[in-house]
Amino acid sequence: MVGHMSKCLEVPEIVLPWLVEFSGPAVMAPAVLVPGTGAGVSSRTSTSNGEASGDGGSNPPLELGLKVLEIHGPVPLATFLEIIEKSAARDVERLTVLLQQWDAEALFAVSQLLPNLKDLTIVYASGGPSDGFLVSIGPELLPRLSSLQNLELLAEFPDSCSAQPGKGMVTCPGYVRDLLASWQRFSLELITVSLARGSLWEKVVVNVPMKVGGRMEPQKRVVVRWEHYLGGDDDIAGLRVQAIGCEPS
Repeated sequence: MVGHMSKCLEVPEIVLPWLVEFSGPAVMAPAVLVPGTGAGVSSRTSTSNGEASGDGGSNPPLELGLKVLEIHGPVPLATFLEIIEKSAARDVERLTVLLQQWDAEALFAVSQLLPNLKDLTIVYASGGPSDGFLVSIGPELLPRLSSLQNLELLAEFPDSCSAQPGKGMVTCPGYVRDLLASWQRFSLELITVSLARGSLWEKVVVNVPMKVGGRMEPQKRVVVRWEHYLGGDDDIAGLRVQAIGCEPS
């Protein structure tokens, strides 16, 4: 893991060949996430007779790669795209980023470059997704993110986003429930969704008894519904990089 490190620090490319988790300012990422760093590296070694062996020769080799990527910001879109395009980022399963401004291109790029993603949190310092874009997430993006289980698209400062497109709708339970029901057709793995701070939606699968001709049948039908929970905000304050007297050149 890399975190809480000065953004002035220069890291030689050969220092972190087994990097699994990165958490830090965006300015450090290009130096750390060099092509090939920790991406699909195998722990398989060769025995004295030249045959490949895993752990002690009894277990299959462990495939290593960058699994967790947390990018502190606010990050311009171009910088974010540069980071996730690094070959090392293609094995990422959990991504968190604070964007300088909302841009739908960020989510499109993620869906193309990070196919193994399970957890995605995009926090934006300004702007916001439109209602039309939220509807399009189902048919256009979720099929590419077939492993995605948890999705968060959140404003960093919810009190200052009254002009954001879609803000009124993402806080309306009826609208969000219908939206998630439409997403469900395109993603079987999605479990939790948060589109507003302090608001969490969780998928619940229940077996409902079937009633035929006035009597209950032993077979049951599966019903999927989304439950809404209100609570405290997730702690995303740590994503904002504080000035430390050294800016990138």
